[in-house]
This record gives sequence, structure tokens and C-alpha cells, in this order.
Amino acid sequence: MLSSSWKYVLIIVACIGLIYFQAIHFEFVTYDDYELVYQNSEFLSQITNALTSFTTHAFTTHRSESAYYRPILLMSFIADYKIWQLNPLGYHLTNLLLHCLTAIGVLMLAEKILRDKLLALLASLLFALHPIQTESVAWVSGRNDVLLGLFVVAMVVSYIHYNEEPKNRKRYLFLTWLSYLLAIFTKESGVFYILLLPLYDLCMRRISLRTFLSRDYALNLVVPIIFFVFYLLLRWNAIGEMIGADKLYGQVPISERIIQIPGLFTKYLSLLLLPRHLSVVHPADQLIWVNFPFNMLAFSITLFIIGGIVISWRKNPLVCFSLLWLGVGLLPALNIFPLAVQILEHRLYVPSVGFVLIITFGVNNLLTKIHWMNGYRYALV
Repeated sequence: MLSSSWKYVLIIVACIGLIYFQAIHFEFVTYDDYELVYQNSEFLSQITNALTSFTTHAFTTHRSESAYYRPILLMSFIADYKIWQLNPLGYHLTNLLLHCLTAIGVLMLAEKILRDKLLALLASLLFALHPIQTESVAWVSGRNDVLLGLFVVAMVVSYIHYNEEPKNRKRYLFLTWLSYLLAIFTKESGVFYILLLPLYDLCMRRISLRTFLSRDYALNLVVPIIFFVFYLLLRWNAIGEMIGADKLYGQVPISERIIQIPGLFTKYLSLLLLPRHLSVVHPADQLIWVNFPFNMLAFSITLFIIGGIVISWRKNPLVCFSLLWLGVGLLPALNIFPLAVQILEHRLYVPSVGFVLIITFGVNNLLTKIHWMNGYRYALV
């Protein structure tokens, strides 16, 4: 598919390079970069620690305990160190290259879902150049979300090919499960994205509820379930925790965390819709959406999105799947499982895929209805 879209690939890479190439001149920052890379040089310098990464937490040599189990991230830093030592240029360049690959993956995904190459290009550019991505791409430690995005998009694209190309089903199914395996070992939130596959079947393929609940369909999920159990066992062995971080961040009662969900959801949504006042941290106690009367508005907005999912379930499968992608992506970011910091912009990297699909479809649909000239899509891009 990419062989016929190479011009679009060049446009995406050129635009990303134009915006983000300055990042290769950036240094490491004191927010995690020094602990993960600079002060961790002894660990990263040993190529054999690529396997050791699966038996320890992300801050392996600088914290006695951590809730972050991310062996693929550590392996990527080991590869960088092998080439660049402690030159930050190389680490930023890797982030940039990974972002390009993910944006190209979004192009492939959008073309499959939107069935239009120009609209797919628009979706990919919106994803690649949205200001909210700055934290993930220009911050070395933000790489975990860029890697996660790459693997999640690869998983869904492979799954779509698996369902649409009977001749290569086994190959695409292998790539689907491999991508999921890499995703969960990249970042904890990766475990949630397996939900995208049955949601794709229900929304886009329109399989019946009887088929969805059948034994044969359940058997299709055996492999990711095995991977998930394997992941939990290794995580337990490495950090003594299976799910969540209650031991470190569980001081807020679950009831209070649930009450804050609409406020956190609305804040994340506002960052996507109006990316102003971007910052490394948005303190939860300063969010207007968790306090009266704005919390009532946040609750209404959340209900509105849920209503949109219910309505689009039958009327517009694409919108429904895109909204569900956004919801699945935000699920681990809503403090249901305790988080050290409730609002971090880099958590929007993967959920933004669903957001740009909705925006692209919506804008195209609107301009089509008002009968723009034939070349409007080129102008839109």
C-alpha cells in the first residue's frame, strides 16, 4: 500500500522534519532524562542488559522501587547508547524517526478506515503536527508513548489486513500479536489497547453480538490473553506489582478518583481541541474541571461523548470506532488506577489517533455538504 502512497509519505516526513528537526539540538532535561539515560549509562552500556531490562523497573539503578515496567523502552535506550553514547542528539533523532514511522502508520490506518488517500494524508498530518505531540517527540523520556503509538497502530493495521486479505492471514495475525506484545512491554497502558480489536469488529465489520459472544471468537483472543498473563508475571517478578501503583500512589480513595474522572477527561479533551498553555505538568488541584460548577459541565461533556458513541453505533461506524479509540486510550489516564501525576500531555499521543480520525471525517463531511469545488480536499490538506 505504501508503494502507491510514497508521495504522501515524503510529505509527512518533510513536514515532521520541518517542525521537529530543531529538537535534535536539545539537551537532556532534568525531568526523567537524567535518571533514565544520563545517570544510567553503566546499565545502558552493557548490551547484555537488553535481557535484564525484563527483570527490572525503568529507573533500574536510581530508585529502590518504581511502578514503571518498560523493558522495550530500556532496550531502545541501550541501542541508542551503543551508537551515540551520551550524545543527546542521537536520542532525539531516534524519537524523530519513530514519530515519522508512527505517522506513516496512521496514514495506512486512515486509508483503510476512511477509504480515501487524501483524507488519510490529512489525518496523518493532523496527528503528526498537532501541538500536543511536542512533549512525546521532543522529550527523550516521552519516547515510551511514541513507541507505544507505533506498536498500537501496527497492531490495528495488521488486524485490518488479517480480515481483508485471506491469502496472508497467518502473517498478518502474527504481526498483530507481535505488535501487541511489544506494546504491553513498552508501557503499562498498552494492555488496554487490545480492546480496539473487538471494538473494530463490532463497529467496522459489524459482526453480530452472537458471533462476538461465540466460543470461536473467544478462541481468537487466547494468544493476547497468554501474552497478558506472561506480562503480569514478569512485571510481578520485576517490581512486585501486577496492576496499578497503589503501593506508591494509592493515597487517594477510589471513590474520589471516580468522581474526578469527568474533570480529567474534559481536561484531556480540551488539550486536544484547544492546545493552549501546554506544560510538562498540569497540577490536578489547579484544574477548574474538578471543582464546582465546572465539574458539572465536565460531567455533561462526558455524557455527551458517551451519547455520541451510542448514537453513532448504528448510524456511523467510523465515528463510533474513532470515539471508542479515544476512550480506550484515555482509560488508563483517568486515574482509575492510581497515577503519580494525573495530567500529562504525552498520554494523549496514542488517543489522538482516534481524535484526528473524527476531525478528518467531520470536516470532510461538512465541506461535502456545502458543495465545495472538486479540489477542496487538496485545499483542506
